[in-house]
Amino acid sequence: MNKVSEFFHSKKWKNILDKFTTGLLILLMASPIAILAYIIVWFINK
Repeated sequence: MNKVSEFFHSKKWKNILDKFTTGLLILLMASPIAILAYIIVWFINK
């Protein structure tokens, strides 16, 4: 196998991918709260 293929099958890559997908999931779950907070702040400042 070449070096690129070895990297994508390595434990280091799986660790990076796991952190990235966890961060993406947290952002996705927090988006409704962020939208509601934005709307509330918009009404308070209007």
